[in-house]
Amino acid sequence: RLSKADGKIARIPLARTPNWKVANCLFEHVFFPIRIRSLVAGQRVDDVRIEDNDFRYTDAGILSVSDGSGWGYAQLRGRLGDVRIYRNHSLETGRRPSRFGTGTGMEVSGARTLEIAGNVIERSYAQGIDVHGAKVNGMWGDVPFTRHLIHHNKVWESMLNCNDYGGIETWQGGPFYVFNNLSYNALGY
Repeated sequence: RLSKADGKIARIPLARTPNWKVANCLFEHVFFPIRIRSLVAGQRVDDVRIEDNDFRYTDAGILSVSDGSGWGYAQLRGRLGDVRIYRNHSLETGRRPSRFGTGTGMEVSGARTLEIAGNVIERSYAQGIDVHGAKVNGMWGDVPFTRHLIHHNKVWESMLNCNDYGGIETWQGGPFYVFNNLSYNALGY
């Protein structure tokens, strides 16, 4: 358990291990609990599992898992393989985002295969779930055989700090299979 009151920051450097699992944790009163990004050329982050966690009162978001792509990167950087995000619960996400952030709950960008299922996100100040496909527009190379499944999630009262998107957002390279989700009262302003 980590909180602002503890005054500690947990940082786990990305090693050359293919398996990442964050499970059964409580993250309370923290800025941004989980951020995994593959930035080094040739690095591959694969088999990421984030499941059965409880997130309460996060300042900027819940989690971000992404490959090494980004605007202005002319070369291929790290790649992101399989990502699974299951049965997490969040309350009050993104209430105090950074200057250029919006308070997005779960963000996944550039995964080759992805499944997000059984998550409950209550009161997110931006999108509850935001997924960019395996290749962002204008980026390097081809990314064939991608699959993104987003199902059986509940996003309740999202978009409290934004006026675009929706409670569950998918964009850029797909395909996306989005079904049996509940996105309730995405407010916007």
